[in-house]
Amino acid sequence: PPPSQPSLANEFEEWQIKRFTAIVIGNNIGKDDVAFMVGILQAFTAGGGRNMKPKRVLRSSKTRLTAENVIETLCGAAVGHCDTIRALGGIQTMVALTAFDFPIAMIASCILGKIVSHDSSCRQVFLGCAGLPALLKQLSGDLHQVNWGIGTLIMILQGATDKATDEAQVTRHLTRQLGGVETLLGIVHRGHQNCCLSISVLCNALGALGMLGVNNFINQNYIRAKQGIVNMIRLLAAEASKFETMPINDRHSRIAKSVAGSLGNLVARNTENKASVCALGGPACLFKLFMWSAELAWNASILPEGTTELIHCMANMSSENAMLLAITGQDRGVERLLRVLCLFGGHRSLKSNIVRIIQSCLQFKESEVLFELARGCNAWSVSDELTEKICSATRRRLSSAELDRCPDILEEAIRFCHVFGVAVTSATLAKLMTKKELQKLDCLTDPPHEFICPVTREVMK
Repeated sequence: PPPSQPSLANEFEEWQIKRFTAIVIGNNIGKDDVAFMVGILQAFTAGGGRNMKPKRVLRSSKTRLTAENVIETLCGAAVGHCDTIRALGGIQTMVALTAFDFPIAMIASCILGKIVSHDSSCRQVFLGCAGLPALLKQLSGDLHQVNWGIGTLIMILQGATDKATDEAQVTRHLTRQLGGVETLLGIVHRGHQNCCLSISVLCNALGALGMLGVNNFINQNYIRAKQGIVNMIRLLAAEASKFETMPINDRHSRIAKSVAGSLGNLVARNTENKASVCALGGPACLFKLFMWSAELAWNASILPEGTTELIHCMANMSSENAMLLAITGQDRGVERLLRVLCLFGGHRSLKSNIVRIIQSCLQFKESEVLFELARGCNAWSVSDELTEKICSATRRRLSSAELDRCPDILEEAIRFCHVFGVAVTSATLAKLMTKKELQKLDCLTDPPHEFICPVTREVMK
């Protein structure tokens, strides 16, 4: 503690200014430096002040010892000294600083986001000292508070996603119980109504809602009950309509990316949420946006922002007939998926999601999808699993065509076999020649029942 005599107190404050100036000028911040700055911030929070104001200010001091400067300097070294900050009660101090004015609260939130998302022990202390309620309180403040508060929240939720499942679920449940879902949905509504709202704030709010629903059915259903999916589909439809009426800018792409990413998490293994998205026309909006992204990717050989999130959401929705109908009902819809797979098959998650979608489409409309695969590129061959599915479907088509009287159907099935590398036996080729000869002789009318073999159901020789 500082000395009680006035002269010694002034000297102590001058020493503090000297020490902090040396930290700012120096290139390496050590453990002792971090402890010194945490102690200064604790003094600020205890006294409610912002500045150290000694009676005699050092003329050689080039740095003002203010709360803003101290916390900003500490922010750069926070990640490397998580244990020191936590052991000295620095997390509780940062939580207290979030109640201060801008920019102190802003930088304190930034430090919390860094160390809480980086270190599991820090997250436990943060949750235990009511850090989450203090953070959520910022989301109802002015635009600056909302901007930095939601940025910190997204870092905390993202960090929890990568850690142990139980710890992540505690953070998600607690955020919902403290009214975080309603607050985030309010921000999304403001962003939809007011174009002046920061694009980062809107996208972070959407991303936070999606992270709250990761492997958490309670949060997924709660967000749907609070009209979260309805608002997201409306926002997605609005952005999809802009793609047709005006040039695409960064705002449109980022919003579409954030909505698709959030929806992809909310519908994962949740049949009720999937049905809600289908009822609101979400599959058509998703595939419309994908078609635009695929066209841009094909022409410019770049992957537009948000394409990965769109494909991930479509893959999670691929168990619904409405999503498959939106893909197969569009002219060359499957072929667009193949083109993206051909260009960007090196992206592991992108590749696996496209393969999932095509496999579902193949089960939904086998004949139409096989036709598109046959006339499209050879991107399907990049996946052994997809190749096996296609070959199996081709063999089934060939077996069915052999029983048909029309030689054109059998000839098309054989052509598909050649395209997909499926072997065709000489007996099948002989059947094709026989059918063609019978067609020339106009003998393809229904033969008498006694001419049909009861086992093979073919005309006996």
